[in-house]
Order: sequence, then C-alpha cells, then structure tokens
Amino acid sequence: MIASFVRSVFLAGAITVSALSPAFAQTTGTTGSPPSGSRGHPVNSVTLCSDVAYGGVCQWFTQDTPNLIGTPVGNDSVSSLRGMRAGSAVHLFSDINFQGTCQALGFDTPSLFNTVIGNDRVSSFKFVSTSMDNTVVVIPPCPSRPVETKWFSQSSAVINHWASTTRTFVCPPDYPDVGDVAAPAAIPFGNRSSSNVSASLAGGGYGYQGIDVTFWNPNLTGDQTTNISLACHNG
Repeated sequence: MIASFVRSVFLAGAITVSALSPAFAQTTGTTGSPPSGSRGHPVNSVTLCSDVAYGGVCQWFTQDTPNLIGTPVGNDSVSSLRGMRAGSAVHLFSDINFQGTCQALGFDTPSLFNTVIGNDRVSSFKFVSTSMDNTVVVIPPCPSRPVETKWFSQSSAVINHWASTTRTFVCPPDYPDVGDVAAPAAIPFGNRSSSNVSASLAGGGYGYQGIDVTFWNPNLTGDQTTNISLACHNG
C-alpha cells in the first residue's frame, strides 16, 4: 500500500529526487545554517570566517576538509571560527592534507591572532570527538610531528645607497628556534636582497629565537631593498 502510494505521488510530480536525499547531504555552504542530521545521526559542524569577529566570508563545513584551496573562505585566510557542536572539536592545520602546524580548538574563537596556528594560515582541518572528565571537556591533542625546519621569507625594507643597516629577524611561534636541524653549523639565512646588497650575521644563531643581520649597499644608482629567508625549526 505504502509503496504504491509513493509511486503514484512520484508519478504525479509531487516528489522530486532531491526531496528524497538525506537532510545532511549538503556538506558545506556560505548561506543558511549547517544541517543537524536526522534519525539520530548528528552532524559535525564548524564555520570558518576570513575576518576576525566572524566577519568577511564565512563558510560552514560538516566534513573533514583536506584542502581549502578553491573554497569560498579560501586557503591561508581563516581569521575566526565558531559553531562547533557539543561533543566535537577541530584540528586546524597550516598545510593541506592535515600536515604542518596543528592546533586543537573546541570553542568559538573570534580571532586566531596570537594562537599557535596563527591568523591566515589554515589550509586544512578535521573533526575530532571530545570526551568528558567530570565536568571538563577534553579535546584530543594534535598528532605529534617530527622535528623539522621551515624557511620563512622576511619582509623587505629599504636601504639607502652607500649605507649599512642592521635588522632583526624573528622566527614564528610554531617554529620558534633559528637554524636548520640538518645543518646546525650552517648560516641560518639566505640573502634575498636586491643585487649587490651584501648580508652578514651580526648576532644570534642556531637555537636562538631570532638573528641580527647587517646589510651593506655599495650601490651608486640609488636605494635598494633588504630581505632574507630565515631557517627556523620546531625542536
């Protein structure tokens, strides 16, 4: 009886295929609210926003996302997040495919500035289940990672012609120590300045949180720029 009724209504055009899809078939969106699931199957949810205080472009997700490139909220652009449901948290990663620096968050966060993951650095994320220890919510820690080196490009500055200057460069919080773990005795930076601008280590080194670099511009044609790439490790 039920089967014949559904068939007759379908033939009459009252039911469409989309109406027969699960309530949680859509996994992401920038408008409306994320689905809550159905039939006792709640759905994980988080909303990522490109500006602090949940501003800018906001996009909600209900599934692990290994790559934010090409999404509305974008790669390396998340500044705040909210909307995680009870019993779940997220692991945010600075690289795609759940790699790089990781931070576990289980609560609304209006600003990612001064956090481990940092502002405008999220490239992938996955959901994790929380547990309770008496009245305390326990968020699973991020997976451990090996000690590794990353090279960070430092911002440029102008140096006058026939002048020298000393600049300080500091490693980021998640890779806080200067130096390449594969070559601890090596110079921990690469000179990326304008042509003919020389650079030499003036202070700091392996294991420090920063270094001082002296630049010299013996250039008759005008001002140049100073810039380096700095080796930092997480050991």
